[in-house]
Amino acid sequence: LTLTISRDLLMNTKVKNWHIVFIYDKDQSVGRVLWGICTQDMASRFSVGDYVCTSRIIEIIPKENLVKTFSGNAYLVEGDGKKSQIQVQDFELLRGGLSPDEISFLTEEQKMELVKLRFSDLESQKSH
Repeated sequence: LTLTISRDLLMNTKVKNWHIVFIYDKDQSVGRVLWGICTQDMASRFSVGDYVCTSRIIEIIPKENLVKTFSGNAYLVEGDGKKSQIQVQDFELLRGGLSPDEISFLTEEQKMELVKLRFSDLESQKSH
């Protein structure tokens, strides 16, 4: 008896325009995450067109186009993707919705301003 499990049953979310993002603390790799644009989400966490930034990647299964994360989610990557890298201090920008490509174009000064804006937005939401 052979049991075959469809990859659609394994994955929660499909993404396009995806990046495997290597996160560095100076020159030391501290992990990888998946960043992409949602095309389907069976768990109803994301809407189509939302960006997705995952928890740490624990496994990539290239022949299945699957990426599994530390939080137990599985993502089906569609089309071609990229490998990108960011510094750990830029991770909040990635989590906040900027793509790895957008982050790479920002100066350090612009990054600091965006982080300040993000935290001031969070503070104003807490006071309401």
